[in-house]
Amino acid sequence: MSNEPENDFLFQNEPVFSTPPSPHFQLDTWPVLIVDDDDEIHKLSKLVLNTYQYQGKNLTLYHAYNSEQALKLIQSIDNLSLILLDVVMETDDSGLKIAGHVREVFNNTLVRIILRTGQPGEMPEHEVMLNYDINDYKSKTELTKQRLFTSITASLRTYEHLIQLDEMTKELSAFNENLEAKVIERTKQLEQANTDLRNTLGELEETKQQLIHSEKLASIGQLAAGVAHEINTPLGYVSSNMESLAEYLDDIKLAWGDIEENNSELAKQLSAKHDLEFIFDDTHSILESVESGLKRIRVISKDLGHFSQMEKMPIANVDINKDVIQLAINMVASELNPNIDIDINLAELPLINCLPIELSQVLVNLLMNANDAISDNGKIDIQSRLHNQCIHITIADNGCGMEQSTVNKLFDPFFTTKEVGEGTGLGLSVSHKIIESHQGSITVESKPGKGSRFNIAIPVLN
Repeated sequence: MSNEPENDFLFQNEPVFSTPPSPHFQLDTWPVLIVDDDDEIHKLSKLVLNTYQYQGKNLTLYHAYNSEQALKLIQSIDNLSLILLDVVMETDDSGLKIAGHVREVFNNTLVRIILRTGQPGEMPEHEVMLNYDINDYKSKTELTKQRLFTSITASLRTYEHLIQLDEMTKELSAFNENLEAKVIERTKQLEQANTDLRNTLGELEETKQQLIHSEKLASIGQLAAGVAHEINTPLGYVSSNMESLAEYLDDIKLAWGDIEENNSELAKQLSAKHDLEFIFDDTHSILESVESGLKRIRVISKDLGHFSQMEKMPIANVDINKDVIQLAINMVASELNPNIDIDINLAELPLINCLPIELSQVLVNLLMNANDAISDNGKIDIQSRLHNQCIHITIADNGCGMEQSTVNKLFDPFFTTKEVGEGTGLGLSVSHKIIESHQGSITVESKPGKGSRFNIAIPVLN
C-alpha cells in the first residue's frame, strides 16, 4: 500500500509499561504474527517491537505478506498469542476474512487480533468491532509507539487470562470426570452391600445425590475464589479508566460548545468535515455498551464469590413477606414479560433472623427463570405459609417445564439450559448455598409442558 506514515509519527519515543510476570504462564516469549503487504511496515514494526517486553518476556515476530501465508503460519505457530493484521491487502476486506477464518474455521478463540489499516475499507470501524472477535482496530496514521504498546499489552494480558481460564476449565473437567467415576464406583459398592435392603434404595439414592452435590460445591469453592480475584483485579482498573474516559468526553463536548459559540461557521465546517456529531453520539453509545459489559462481569464475579465465603451477619426481626418476597418482586418487575400474570398469596408469618438481601437474590433468580420458561402468555404463582415451624415459599409457573435428568443437575455449578452467553450456570447453585446457610432446603418439581414449582423451607429458629 502507498501513503505510508512518517516514522516519527507512527512510533513516537514514549515509555513502556508492563505488569509483573505471572508465575502461571510458561511461555519463553510471546509469539506474534505481523500480516501486512507493505514490507516497510514489517521492517518498522520489527525495529520498534525489538525492545518491547510484557511479563519480562520479549516478542517472537513472524511475518506474512498476504492472506495465504498468514493462514499457513497461523496453523503452524505454537501458542500464537497475537496477530497484528492489515485490513486491506489483496482485497479491501482481506484482513477481515482472515479474522473470520481464525475464529470460525480454525476455531481459535484464544489468539488476540489487532487490526491495523492505512485505508478504511468498505466496513465502518464500529461495525468491524461489533461483527468480528477482535481486540482493537487502529488506523496506521494515528498509531503512535505508545498506543501500539498499549494495545499489545492489553491483548497479551487478555490472552494470558484466557489461557489461565482454559487451563482451569480443563482441570475442572478432569476433576468432574474423576468424581463421576468415584461416584459410579461408590454406587456399585452401595448396591452390592444393600442387596437385601431394596426397600431403602430410594432413600439411599437421595443421600447419594446430596453427597455428590456437596462434594462438587466444596471442591469448586477455592477455584471460584481464585477466578473471582483474577476477574476483579483487571475489572477495577478498566472501570476506573472508563470513568475517566467518560469525563474526558464531557470535557471535549464542552470545549466544542465553546468553539460553536465563538466561531459557528468554523464549527460547522469542522463538524461536516469530520462528522463530529456522529462521533460524539457513537462514542457515548460505545461507552454505554462497555459499561453494560462491565456490569455483567461484576455480577458474574459476585456470584463466584458466593462459593468461597458467606460472612454477612443475619438481621433480626425480618418480615419475609415485605423484606424478601416483595423486595424481589419489585427488583424484577421491569424485567418480567408484561403478558405474564403474577398471582401473590402471602400468609401471616413470624419475624425471623436472616439475610434478607441474600434471600431476595434467591427469589430474583427463581422469578427470572420462571419468566424465561414462559414463551408468551403465562402465570407465575408466589405463595408463603407457615408449617411445622418452617416458613415455606413457593414459586410456580406454567412454562415449558423440565425433564427429570435436567432437574437432577439443576443446582450443579455452571450447569445451564440457556444459550451460550445468556447464563453462567451459577444462579441456582448460589441460591442453593444461600438457603443452606439459613439451615433450610430448596426443592423443585417439574414436568415437560406442565411447568415448574420451586419450594423453599426456612426454619423459624428461636
